[in-house]
Amino acid sequence: MEAPGRGSFEPEGMNWLAHFLLSEPSPRFRIGNVLPDIVGPQTIAALAPEYGRGAACHHAIDDFTDSHPVVHRSIARFAGVPELRHMGGVLTDMFYDHLLAQNWAEYSPGVALPDFARRIYGDIEAHEHELPETARTRLRLMREHDWLASYHDAGKIRLALQRMGVRLRRPVDLSIAMPVFEGARAEFAKDFAVFFPQLAAHAASLEFRI
Repeated sequence: MEAPGRGSFEPEGMNWLAHFLLSEPSPRFRIGNVLPDIVGPQTIAALAPEYGRGAACHHAIDDFTDSHPVVHRSIARFAGVPELRHMGGVLTDMFYDHLLAQNWAEYSPGVALPDFARRIYGDIEAHEHELPETARTRLRLMREHDWLASYHDAGKIRLALQRMGVRLRRPVDLSIAMPVFEGARAEFAKDFAVFFPQLAAHAASLEFRI
């Protein structure tokens, strides 16, 4: 199920910070938790089973997110801007990861965001030989540009939105979403504070068997 306003393209690392945080600690599981944004199910099925378990977690996270009324409330804030009306899901994912990064110590006590990001990058580097070229290329970009830690910086979010918008079938400067977010930051933050603990509890309650 897709959230209202979720685009059909694959933005760079969209809500990957949440996917990695909510993963089991196995490196292959963590990598698998973002693979559905990069490659198809048949490609994932050909990999080691732990990647498939991670991919199942990815879909469970997305399904929970896409059906959550608080997320829909956040998405609706972009409806007043015609260029953003069909991108609300993508934008909400991006801004929720920004809020996660901004409040990282609350959700990942004891592990600083830069250290967590380096751990993820190290896991990927150690296992990238097991992955198809498409995935290796995308994950290498993530490491080189430090997408995970960069979510903390609103200026880098703006640049990421601009790059994402260029790749749309009808390009649009998605950074025009920044004033919408900043103008309602407190409301977005309240939504996230309600939603994310529920998502974390849901992910922790599931068993992913392949």
